[in-house]
Amino acid sequence: MKHLDLIIPYSPSNQVLIGTLGYELLASDNIERVIVLSENDAGSQAEALRSIGKKLGISVEIKNLGTELHSWSSFSMPPDSVLDITPGRKIYASLLLQSCMKREGCRARYLYLEDEKKYGYNYFGYMPMWAFKFIEFHPELHQADLSVRRLEKVLHAEGIEEKEASVIPETFQSIINLHSYSGDEEFSIEACGGRAEFRFGDKGLFLKDFSFLGKGDEEAFDEALKSFLEIENRDEAAEKAKKCIDEGGVIALDTNVLIQGRMFNFLRSHSKNVEILKPVWSEIIPYALEEKISSVGRRRLAALSRAAALNNSVPAMRDYRRGDQEIINSLKNMKNEKMKVCFMSSDRRLSAIVSTVLGDDTIFLESPELREESRTCAEEVAGFMMNLAFYCNEGKLRIGREEYMFKLGKISNKTLQMPELRVSSESMSVLKAIDLLVRATV
Repeated sequence: MKHLDLIIPYSPSNQVLIGTLGYELLASDNIERVIVLSENDAGSQAEALRSIGKKLGISVEIKNLGTELHSWSSFSMPPDSVLDITPGRKIYASLLLQSCMKREGCRARYLYLEDEKKYGYNYFGYMPMWAFKFIEFHPELHQADLSVRRLEKVLHAEGIEEKEASVIPETFQSIINLHSYSGDEEFSIEACGGRAEFRFGDKGLFLKDFSFLGKGDEEAFDEALKSFLEIENRDEAAEKAKKCIDEGGVIALDTNVLIQGRMFNFLRSHSKNVEILKPVWSEIIPYALEEKISSVGRRRLAALSRAAALNNSVPAMRDYRRGDQEIINSLKNMKNEKMKVCFMSSDRRLSAIVSTVLGDDTIFLESPELREESRTCAEEVAGFMMNLAFYCNEGKLRIGREEYMFKLGKISNKTLQMPELRVSSESMSVLKAIDLLVRATV
């Protein structure tokens, strides 16, 4: 089998540059060398790419072509190569494409996002399968065949012999999506004594079936499943939250938002505009620290981890005043200080009361009932996996031919990031390669 050179125009975004390498590894056999064409020295992105290439057994070269268009138009494509024009400037991509079309043995590809506003360029494997098309348009137009199993052929990752490793939660979202690209249409979860099956359908990920097996924490299992169901007014809630931030406001979160992990990716990307009220800290901290072995305590611990990651600190508190009235009083005080504040909650009753204070600046997250064939939120698989780990201590994911046992990793007092997951599997080499790419793009 021929060895391939992958040609990528430079992008200052790791999500785009390293993400492109990841998708090409799913589409190509035997990539031996990556050539990044840049108009400058490419800086830290080049070092990150070289580091990943070394761990995957792929050489990485950076070629500085400068800003002269002739340098780009005269670049000679290697004999057996793939040109991916997803990254980089359009003018450079156009010139490189002309060279590729003249070169026998050169293929050209582009990752086309169906909804760039919704999905953007996030971490590797973030997008569900219906969110994009990976198009090969030279030598002929078709969708590239993606397979997670190609990673088994190309990688030379360190620690292949290991049977357990720590991964970030986003890696599980990537694993599930990558398998769906490969044709695996279903997966199952076992945790808390319950089992749930999910299926990928047309433009959606659905809860196919769920049952409690008779030994475990049924309430925690049901709550974890509910946290994964798509909010019925998701688009409206996201639009109101974005509008609030654009107008210079802050989003104050109810405790249930932190426990469930709703819209966490969005909130984390706007953490400077997120406010954790003192009454909410008061509802979280005592349970999380004193009763973390209990079901309620584990859920509060999940909330505490998310609040700390959003707030970059955990406040030192002596007086724990909590309850709905304390939340309302805090919001009134913020409003009296001429602050624009929006309150986000999945509690219908409290949202109705708060709306008498904040008016339309109340963001109610309308959760659907737990039932078979409910639509889940495919963009929040990572949060769902974290909830399973927090609520249930451990669980099992089955997808395709693979099985992954997972449990909550160590929660460190030295970092305010979300804890990692400890995972054991017979396919650790593929898992570690995916985690490597996800970490570099998250």
